Amino acid sequence: MSAKRIVLAYDPVWKTIHWLTVALVAALLAIGWTMSGGVLFMWHASLGAVVFAVTLGRLSWRASHAAPSVPVGLRPWEVTVLAAVQRLFYLLLLAQPVIGWALYSLSPRYTRLFGLTTLPKLPALAGIGKDSLLRDILEGAHGTVAALLVVLFVLHAGAALKHHFILRDSVLLRMAPAGLGPLLRRLRGE
Repeated sequence: MSAKRIVLAYDPVWKTIHWLTVALVAALLAIGWTMSGGVLFMWHASLGAVVFAVTLGRLSWRASHAAPSVPVGLRPWEVTVLAAVQRLFYLLLLAQPVIGWALYSLSPRYTRLFGLTTLPKLPALAGIGKDSLLRDILEGAHGTVAALLVVLFVLHAGAALKHHFILRDSVLLRMAPAGLGPLLRRLRGE
């Protein structure tokens, strides 16, 4: 019988994927809310493809590497909310790029991934046209998912700050980059 390994913090790969996702989604939201086409659209589409790939990598890493256990002292409803929020993040981080790709596939224009190679269109959407009802539905879904990601981010960040400054536990420190730990501890008066 082998002893179960206790994991106290996320490993550097978990942390890198987490903070890379945060940076990518923040950039996508900023670009998405300000773009009118052209080079900003190319960056938006390219970064969206990266989010999709990083999320698939994150799910693969999660399946093969232990995460820290749920913080001690959480009530059952908090554990349920934690699991639901994590799953919803994964779902939205996968769905949003696919919705964006579908929208792009309905457009007569083409764009290049990071200016290097043409982003292919989804063959199933060929010939539907840019003025279809499907486009209106997808645009609404893309905006709704973006808004949901913002809400989840605020809830997630708020919970992490509550754990750090009010409950004074190690939840935020488990995901913080190693060099940030001392500053975070000083900020809460340690």
